[in-house]
Amino acid sequence: MQRGHVGQRHCPRGGSGPTWAVELRRERQSVASRNTERRVRRPRRRGNRDEGIADTKVQCPRPTRGATSPASGAAPAWRIEMLPTPITTPPVGRALITGASGGMGAVYADRLARRGFDLILVARNSARLEAVAARVADATGRQVETLTSDLRRADHVDDIEDRLRTDERIAMLVNNAGVGSATPLLQADIGTMRGMIALNVEALTRLTYAAAPGFVARGGGTIINMASIAAIGPEILNGVYAGTKAFVVALTQSLHHELASRGVRVQAVLPGAVATDFWDVSGAPLASLPAGIVMSTEDAVDAALAGFDQGELITLPSLPDPADWQAYEDARRALFPNLSRSEPAARFGVGRAPAAAT
Repeated sequence: MQRGHVGQRHCPRGGSGPTWAVELRRERQSVASRNTERRVRRPRRRGNRDEGIADTKVQCPRPTRGATSPASGAAPAWRIEMLPTPITTPPVGRALITGASGGMGAVYADRLARRGFDLILVARNSARLEAVAARVADATGRQVETLTSDLRRADHVDDIEDRLRTDERIAMLVNNAGVGSATPLLQADIGTMRGMIALNVEALTRLTYAAAPGFVARGGGTIINMASIAAIGPEILNGVYAGTKAFVVALTQSLHHELASRGVRVQAVLPGAVATDFWDVSGAPLASLPAGIVMSTEDAVDAALAGFDQGELITLPSLPDPADWQAYEDARRALFPNLSRSEPAARFGVGRAPAAAT
């Protein structure tokens, strides 16, 4: 990828009203660590232009206003969470979505834009990312910015971290980017496993820690983390993949414990099989899966957002009865009093011998 930032902000097409010109401005930075490609479209400036900037004019109609804002809704009869937390409407501003060039990330982009968010979309496939951005901007009238970045690379994550720390308009982070594997451990390539950990764990953690302090300082914000049913069913797919997703669930629960009282909403989404290219990449083609276990991306995201609106901390889009998850959580928490004690459990027969009589 060529070093430097390419700025382009997408505006919607179609509709009535006067048109306005926007520019594609290529700016090269001298800092070698800046590898993220950024596209922003801005209204054309009058007068002299900066030297060394190549401009491509695009005609777009003025964006429409009045997009729907998130519905606060009434308190649900049931919710999955570790601490009692009032359901609050997240502040509408910008939502940064990783893995947004397709699959569930692209659907999140559409749905959040329709809720009134402007978007910052992050992915490594620039062509697909631009196509999603243009489609969402045209359909919703929201401003959509793209950042081309490979989050498996630490230096690329640097740029997204900086944006999360400095852009006070960002009100939501959707950690959707991830990769999986269906390859058994002994056949798996260790380099591939390390790349999976870098994306699923390290990048997600870094971006979360970049966003959270600002959300706390501003009195509100939302972090949605994409996990998987493999987090609670490690026998289903590759064990390293399951471990990365178990980490996501544990981190989300801990964040909720620490930040719920400070206005920050968090959610972990645990989808089952979803119709994306995840399966072809993981080594288990989608066509090989029974149709009855595969959910569409639209249904998966709509269910996840419905769970968010209902106040859920953990959302399993396929689970018919939420009481099943609550029973799982209750059993987990019931272990707490006996998880750390001064002596081994009597069932092991290895307790300290009684002191000898003197």
